[in-house]
Amino acid sequence: MTQGLITIMFGDNVLMKIVVGCNGYKVKELAKLVKANWPVDVEGAYQLAEQVGFGCQSCRMIITASGIFGVSEESGKLENLEESEEFTGAKLYRDTFQQSKFNPRWAYGIADRLQIVKVDEKGNKWERHNAENGEHIL
Repeated sequence: MTQGLITIMFGDNVLMKIVVGCNGYKVKELAKLVKANWPVDVEGAYQLAEQVGFGCQSCRMIITASGIFGVSEESGKLENLEESEEFTGAKLYRDTFQQSKFNPRWAYGIADRLQIVKVDEKGNKWERHNAENGEHIL
């Protein structure tokens, strides 16, 4: 199990997080795809993550200002689980959404793999910076 987090930002604002509890080592591959295809919506982000094997259906979550999206155990479809009884972590996900490096799957907020993708208003990508602790900003 390798936790993974990709955060998409415009300026200082988090637009979207893609969070997984397994196969987080695919974070760089997915970040490049998100960057190349930006802007993407929730469904597009989920499909890109699925395409590269970032996480699995039961652990892959897409968080935006409008919801916390994952595949419902009941319907088997991608939907907003924020108000769902089957998803109990909504408060931590929502409360930490604007903390770009915080992984809401854990109360401590850590992830084994982290990528931050910065975009501008046209969907263009900002330059990539390497950081000492293994996180990268695209």
